[in-house]
Amino acid sequence: MNKYLRLQKTPEYQYLYEDQIRSSAEQADATKRMAANMTSSLDNAEQMRIELEMLKTNLSELNSVYGNMLNAMNSNK
Repeated sequence: MNKYLRLQKTPEYQYLYEDQIRSSAEQADATKRMAANMTSSLDNAEQMRIELEMLKTNLSELNSVYGNMLNAMNSNK
């Protein structure tokens, strides 16, 4: 029997093999969670972009109103 076949039958080899399988499964789960988090982050970034666009529009309209008020007050002097 060659050295490799004898090594495969040892408890140490079995432990290393099981540990590698467990580690691979944990890595796959971590990758799935990371992908889900990235998708969530993209959704949040898109929502933030929409909200910032609305804020920009509202501030622009508010500045226009205040500008008109100031012009009206200054024209009465």
